[in-house]
Amino acid sequence: MKVFKNIKEYFCLLIMFFKSKNKKLVYLSLLSILLFSIIEVLLLILINKWNLNFFNSLENGDFSTISKHLLIFAAYAGCLVSVYTIVQFLISFLSFKWRKFLTSKFFDLFFNNNKYYHLLQKKMVDNPDQRFSQDLEYFTTMSITVFAQLLKELFTFIIFIPLLFNLSKNFRFLINDKTINLPGYLLWIAMLYGILVNFIIVKVGKPLIKLNFEYEKVEANFRFSLARIRYTVEEIAFLKGEKFELKLLKKSFINISSNFYNLLKYKSYLNIAQKAHWSIETIVPFIAASPMFFSKLITVGVLMQINNAFTIVSTSITRFSEIFQDIAHLQATKDRVYEFFNILKEKIENKNSIIFTNKNYIECKNVTIFSEDNTKMIENINLKIDEGDRLLIYGKSGKGKTTFLRTLAGLWSNFEGEIKISNHNSTMFIPQKPYLPFGNLIDAFVYPNPLEEIDLDKLKHLMNILDLNHLYNELYANKKWEGILSIGEVQRINFFRILYNQPKIVILDEPTASLDSFLELSLLQKLFDNLDKSTIFVMVSHSTIVRPFFNKFLNISNINQKETFLSPRLFVKKHKKKFRSQNLLIKK
Repeated sequence: MKVFKNIKEYFCLLIMFFKSKNKKLVYLSLLSILLFSIIEVLLLILINKWNLNFFNSLENGDFSTISKHLLIFAAYAGCLVSVYTIVQFLISFLSFKWRKFLTSKFFDLFFNNNKYYHLLQKKMVDNPDQRFSQDLEYFTTMSITVFAQLLKELFTFIIFIPLLFNLSKNFRFLINDKTINLPGYLLWIAMLYGILVNFIIVKVGKPLIKLNFEYEKVEANFRFSLARIRYTVEEIAFLKGEKFELKLLKKSFINISSNFYNLLKYKSYLNIAQKAHWSIETIVPFIAASPMFFSKLITVGVLMQINNAFTIVSTSITRFSEIFQDIAHLQATKDRVYEFFNILKEKIENKNSIIFTNKNYIECKNVTIFSEDNTKMIENINLKIDEGDRLLIYGKSGKGKTTFLRTLAGLWSNFEGEIKISNHNSTMFIPQKPYLPFGNLIDAFVYPNPLEEIDLDKLKHLMNILDLNHLYNELYANKKWEGILSIGEVQRINFFRILYNQPKIVILDEPTASLDSFLELSLLQKLFDNLDKSTIFVMVSHSTIVRPFFNKFLNISNINQKETFLSPRLFVKKHKKKFRSQNLLIKK
């Protein structure tokens, strides 16, 4: 049953490729591999016959034909090398096309409907980066390679069977003075030998399938641990967490060690079986054919022809076992790829969903938000935010402010009640942790817009407004900007994205948390001065100094609590000197 299950999974991953828009090229490549594999086997037949003629010439001392036979062999060898090169080219070409198709297919599923967010947040799949980069590459390359190898061995076996049979079709031997005919006995010995070797090596190598699957997993976890240090190096250094990180890495490597020693043990068993087979295989055909040779029934040329044919037939049978390590590794990789594909296909169960409207407002009716374990986080939110409204969300840490924003963004579905919001094409969310994509600095400024749609004059004007003009000459520089730009510069790039896109709704999660009060107020002032007055603005913040910018408030710690802080007008009046000293004017 497991064999049929594996075939079904392979077929599922393959059939999509055969139905792709490049299916004609796929079929042509496969047919070419088939054709050249047949040509390669026919060349082996010619070389087998060459063995007969060449060694008979040597036995008969016919040196006049030696040079002719050597030229013929050179021609055969040249053709064989050319055919082999073409087959390898086709294998590489077709493998990459398949990998490209699967990567594109998996990417579409990964980024569809925020699937990537749910997978990573809920840890539904381990190391998706490895699955995309290494697993897909190895799976496609080895699948085509193994297919081509087995195809060639099948053709070889079918074509060489009658040849080896004919070389011993008249074989006779005596038992108790009785002559017994055993037509094609060399073929039966070759097949029996091949099947026996195949059984032994498959039996010895079977545990490698599970161990190779585990190998992929523990290696991926170890790489992730190392990559995590690279991206959090400053935090670890400030916190002096070297000993703690070292302990985690060593613990991760213990799993690699355990898996390695098990792999080493079974690979050693497999290597012993394979090496014994290769050593024995060189003398078995000579021993099997020796009765005919010593009886003068065959010449040296026929003996060498038998050796060549016997070796090819037994190798065709044992070829599966010789590539068993690759097949075991391939099956482990296939399991990971197919598992990943199934996870990507699964529909994320949304317990509730947001109602998107064409009107520009946000409305929550009796909304209660639950944590992942269904514990109530926020209960009974009722609010409506119309055009031009600015809502400030505040409250104690850990009470669900960010989860509320995730809910508005459609990233969190574990809630009850009704939420209506303007279509997401006109809404911009700014997360708590600033994000800079890999690439040139201009990519960070215009993210997530395509670079070819950028208005450079508008970009330069907004950079001047936000005091980022010193970066203008660096826009096309490709550097590790996350380690070069200050937190203030990164926060201003966030604000730049808002002003550049001019969304109808802006939702921000503590966008100024790392800034001093002056820079915080200055950025908000510039933002509201240059943002359309009808824009809905929702922001989470712990800062009390920003309150004069807002006209609506939501205490997430206590939804029903009335405002206990000063109104915007009185707040400005109380801090009048501070606002004047910072040259800030809070516009109502």
